[in-house]
Amino acid sequence: MRIAAIVISLAASLIPCSAAAAGTVAATPPMGWNSWDCYGTTVTEAQVKANARYMAKYLKQHGWQYIVVDIQWSEPNPKAHGYRPNADLSMDVYGRLIPAVNRFPSSANGRGFGPLAAYVHGLGLRFGIHIMRGIPRRAVDANLPVFGSRAHAGEIADRASVCPWNTDMYGVDMRRPGAQDYYDSILKLYAGWGVDFIKADDMARPAHRAEIAALHQAIVKIGRPMVLSLSPGPAMVKDAAFFQQNANMWRVSDDFWERLAAAATEFHPDVHLERHGTPRRMAGCGHASAGPAGDPRRARRRPHDPLHPRRAAHRDEPLVDRAIAADVRRRPAEQ
Repeated sequence: MRIAAIVISLAASLIPCSAAAAGTVAATPPMGWNSWDCYGTTVTEAQVKANARYMAKYLKQHGWQYIVVDIQWSEPNPKAHGYRPNADLSMDVYGRLIPAVNRFPSSANGRGFGPLAAYVHGLGLRFGIHIMRGIPRRAVDANLPVFGSRAHAGEIADRASVCPWNTDMYGVDMRRPGAQDYYDSILKLYAGWGVDFIKADDMARPAHRAEIAALHQAIVKIGRPMVLSLSPGPAMVKDAAFFQQNANMWRVSDDFWERLAAAATEFHPDVHLERHGTPRRMAGCGHASAGPAGDPRRARRRPHDPLHPRRAAHRDEPLVDRAIAADVRRRPAEQ
């Protein structure tokens, strides 16, 4: 029986926001599984379900809740742990990305991630997705209409604002009419699917404040509790107050190879965080890991791997970022 490596991590900094920003969402650090480490860009519905079942059976009782589908879930033929220039992405008629049906069969006929989210919820867990900042370039090229607006994609896109490592999106110029309508429209779609967690990438470094605020406002408008996590890292300390008002989680370190020098460098943000704010806003770090069949000597790591130690900051107490990884493709009982 092939089940993916379980990887559970915060992979972000967490400071509970004001009531306006978060309410009771993420009152404690969210813990869960993200598809990137094992599957990169290629995860399928069957693989997500298999990992969700494992989490529900073995880890839910210990507080693990979130199942998060990472990047490129709208791409029918993704490149493993990489990105295709000008990738062919699945979209609706309003330029909103939808799951690739060949990878997520239950999304057919306009159902999106609704059925998969319902499956995850049925296990007593919560469901999340990765998104990229902005609007799909293909939607802009086709000048598709923005849902709930008179604007079109070409009118709100900022073609000069692009991600340096992924070519799927243009930034959204929040000064233009219809820009907020676009972010409202994607959140309405996600809420209809039953999404509980959003990992918003190409947002935090540098801080694209206008689009972060737009995403936060859209979440508030929709009325569905959602965790908003910002990537990549390291986010800058100077943006901390803004992040507190507009997000639940944000990265305080970049991805790094497992080398002692790199690890030592990545620990420096702790010092800066401890100097920022009140003494009670403290940073802590740590992790636990296990490899195939629970062998910690064989823990699997790579750049972008959320298993690496991350620092977490909390308003009331120092936190430990707990990361557990176990390759359960062949659990001991099945060997």
